[in-house]
Amino acid sequence: MAIVPKQPLPKAPDKRQVKRQLQADVDAFLAAGGSVTEVPKGQSGVAPDGFNRHPVCFTGSAGVRTPVPDVVANIEKRKQAKKQPAFAPNKRRQGRKKWIYDDFGEPLRWVWVD
Repeated sequence: MAIVPKQPLPKAPDKRQVKRQLQADVDAFLAAGGSVTEVPKGQSGVAPDGFNRHPVCFTGSAGVRTPVPDVVANIEKRKQAKKQPAFAPNKRRQGRKKWIYDDFGEPLRWVWVD
């Protein structure tokens, strides 16, 4: 069974190629009879009355809510049970080794520290 190498991914087009393709698309659009209208600088595409067409309005009263303190208490109890470990971890009764260095940075000996 022969191993067939995968085809490399095609390279993304660089800026120059994108600009050429965009210009070719515009030229084809204009050649097909399309037209471009220029918009004066500073003019917005949003109508002046277009803002806030659907304002949020709360006309009804708040609905009746069901109190659920027992459900919330059960959820909190489960959270606390997950956080607490099932067993107490062993405390390190021994200290740890620490190197003692001389003035030149050479290790001399190690000692136990708490």
